Amino acid sequence: MKFEILADGNLEITIDAEAQKELQEMYDCDPNRFMKDETMYTVFEFVVCNGLSWVDPSDIGAMTEAPILGVVSTYNEDTDKITYEQVFWYPDYCVISPQEELCKYGKVIFQGATD
Repeated sequence: MKFEILADGNLEITIDAEAQKELQEMYDCDPNRFMKDETMYTVFEFVVCNGLSWVDPSDIGAMTEAPILGVVSTYNEDTDKITYEQVFWYPDYCVISPQEELCKYGKVIFQGATD
């Protein structure tokens, strides 16, 4: 799995053919479980362990339940407040899960969010 912030400000996450096949096997084994957030967190663990973090929408004033990834700018231990340098959201979450898109196409785009 690789990820890159594109020139247009979006976040692209890609996998190779072998990883795509593994995701397809997970999906085939239990499609309902594959669509759950728990699976999403497992699938995208690599990006979270390598510079990004999951963002609680309420922490940034977002009125959505869409999955959001962010680049942490600062963390205040006294207040537990996190500020983000950049955030990326997945607006199609009601139609297709990001892990399903990654499985089908070998890549997924999280849109860069602006203020």
